[in-house]
Amino acid sequence: MTAKTDIKVAVCWFTCKELFDVLCDKLKDKIRVTLIVLNDSINNRVDGLNFQLFIDLGGVFYFGNVDNPMHNKYCIIDSEILINGSYNWTYFAETKNFENIIIFKSNDKLLSDFLIDFTRLKENCKLVNDISKEANTEIQHVTVVENVRLASDTDLIIKSTKNIGTGQLTLTSALGESIKNDVYFTFIPKGSKVPITKTHRLTTVSDSQVVCSNDIRFGENPKGSLNTPIGSFTVTDIPPMPKGIAGFITTFSVDEYGILTVSVKVEQTGNVTINKFNIENLIS
Repeated sequence: MTAKTDIKVAVCWFTCKELFDVLCDKLKDKIRVTLIVLNDSINNRVDGLNFQLFIDLGGVFYFGNVDNPMHNKYCIIDSEILINGSYNWTYFAETKNFENIIIFKSNDKLLSDFLIDFTRLKENCKLVNDISKEANTEIQHVTVVENVRLASDTDLIIKSTKNIGTGQLTLTSALGESIKNDVYFTFIPKGSKVPITKTHRLTTVSDSQVVCSNDIRFGENPKGSLNTPIGSFTVTDIPPMPKGIAGFITTFSVDEYGILTVSVKVEQTGNVTINKFNIENLIS
């Protein structure tokens, strides 16, 4: 980078060490660097970038959140150069994805608009001085569409923009559900090749049961509560019947983009509940 005074960066995900080292070097050269990233398990993974080092070197660091995510990914250098595009600062963007960037120079109106947007982002994000106190390492629940038959145009289904490529991917942990008596029911075993879909039939566990809670987790412990939560949701409108009669066709599906889709169909009514979760940290 040719920065002389100031660098502003706003990206959802930042995992590329080479670019991170460049920013740290600029801080050592007394260049002011402000960085905004999403506060999630991808940016805060154990083997991820040392954002605390960035702060300790004098960098200004903000965490965004899933309620106010960044869509544009951009960098502004000295308020004169804008780098913008689909490119997140990640290894996947470098090696596997089909991404784009455009570099603008001397476009005062465009730069002014992005500088205003950067200020807006800072106002909606959290200034961080101690990463250990703020970092969110939980896998985020991405979207919920509670009933496919009733889904409207206002329902939001978020799709990952990542293109993982043609290499064979596998799950690093089993996926399943904590069921009655804290038993862990595995839907997809650890080491399974991705993409993959597995379907099982479950039934009610009590007489006249009209609601079913679904506690989705990852891990291999036979005790459900000792595995790591991914998310939970509730299936309603179950017809009251003796236990073991009302049935649920439950499907776990993991695609090549790291999205886990869990669908539950009530056999007696045909109602379907669909939930989507981002689990790309469990794929390698």
